[in-house]
Amino acid sequence: MMKRVEIERANKVLNSVLYARSIDSRTCTLITAGTLNLVYRLGEDHILKLYILGEVMDRRDIEMSGFNLASSHGAAVPLVLAAGCESSVPWLLTSLVGGKDLRHSAYLKGVASKQLVYELGRELKKIHKGLNTLRKPSKLSAETAEALSDRLLALVNETLFEIPRETALARTLREARTIIENSDMEGLDYGILHGDYQDKNIVTSSTTVRAVLDFENIRPGLRHQELVLENIACYIGFSSSQTECLQSAILDGYGLPEEYRSDFFKAKGLYQAINLIESLLSHKNYWTKLAFCTTSVNEALDRLSYIFKNINKNSIT
Repeated sequence: MMKRVEIERANKVLNSVLYARSIDSRTCTLITAGTLNLVYRLGEDHILKLYILGEVMDRRDIEMSGFNLASSHGAAVPLVLAAGCESSVPWLLTSLVGGKDLRHSAYLKGVASKQLVYELGRELKKIHKGLNTLRKPSKLSAETAEALSDRLLALVNETLFEIPRETALARTLREARTIIENSDMEGLDYGILHGDYQDKNIVTSSTTVRAVLDFENIRPGLRHQELVLENIACYIGFSSSQTECLQSAILDGYGLPEEYRSDFFKAKGLYQAINLIESLLSHKNYWTKLAFCTTSVNEALDRLSYIFKNINKNSIT
């Protein structure tokens, strides 16, 4: 929970942006009050995101650049309108894209669902193309695969030591641990991920993806992890027959060749386990430890950070 002084700083920045843009404060609505950010709807055209806690400037710069990189490859993302920093609070102003997020979409379980999930795969491909202009995708080496596996297991064991044994969280983490222990990650596709490609961040309308939001969690990882239907639509339940049909539609939209699909389905349980661990433990920012565990990857991170902090800044006013 944010402290009073942090709320006061946020209000000061909000009022400054409203004044500079001649936006009536009566049209301003707080739509998200998270643990790290505040997000406001300003009238009918703008979204303002304030980065209050954590590595605020890095997260703002990464998100801003993520939008621009994805947009450069045709992905449906909000338009970056302005960025700034006041009272030690970085902020980002983007266009407002109308529609419903995937959790509230009536289409996902209706007759149009196959076309919609096809579009989910298609948009993810564009996003990956944009983000991976920074680092060419590769196959996970034996060294990095072992380091990633060891780090995942260490994080799970650390958390299991801290929580009661007979809880749902503990049981779930033990199941994920078993999958990691029995999986070989060497040779899996490795590249830059959106980092939070799931229903709450995907704005839809009928069979169309209108916008993908929340690019502040961009990171290196297993690229096909983001193609798992249950990871994308994590708030929506499907029957096994629906899951099989819709999963294939996502892969079709992404353009994953048939010869690679058996490998995808073999690794699907692993992808789900990793996603589960990252989601459950994200409050500790464990993804930074998960991804950047070898010298070569740290070098990639250094370049990624440099580009993120400098790309298109001259065009933002």
